[in-house]
Amino acid sequence: MSQIHVFVARHGETEFNRKGMLQGRGIDAPLNKTGRLQAQRLADYLTNYEATSIISSTLTRAWQTASFYEEKTDLNVQKNKGLDEMDFGDFEGVSMKEITRELNDLQNGWNFGSSSANYDLDIVLFGVCDQGDCMDPLACNFNPDASFEDNSFCEYPSFGYDCFDECITDTDSDGICDMFEIGGCTDTFACN
Repeated sequence: MSQIHVFVARHGETEFNRKGMLQGRGIDAPLNKTGRLQAQRLADYLTNYEATSIISSTLTRAWQTASFYEEKTDLNVQKNKGLDEMDFGDFEGVSMKEITRELNDLQNGWNFGSSSANYDLDIVLFGVCDQGDCMDPLACNFNPDASFEDNSFCEYPSFGYDCFDECITDTDSDGICDMFEIGGCTDTFACN
């Protein structure tokens, strides 16, 4: 029985990735300098394997990544719209930090009522309008001594980073978070 090996690779970095901003099919961003270097390294790595086809989404960042490998073979990149990322609507081009904050506000509004209702209640009960504090222990500005909870003021780290904008995991200490490196790649130099 013959075996088929399928290599799945994420596209190289774009400026939206670098800035921690969400991009789906609504933003057709090209690779940046780092993304082109990542694509070149991926292509170099993949030359160790015989390929019969190269398939990519129709988004520029994806087919640009695939084109580096295409140049090393006699194959053509087949663009398939079915592989395009989903559309994130109003969140397209928005930072992950802002999206997290907005979704947290929405969740808190659903769970506890709107934050404006908390302010009104505070005025009635105490005669002052405290701003409230963040009591979510996962937030960067968590305050366990807060007088009342208003998590609309919580600040969260960007996806993949801690509260100090450092990678959560960077095993090889190259400054590129592990989650943005090429999965399955064992060559440390080529995996960034």
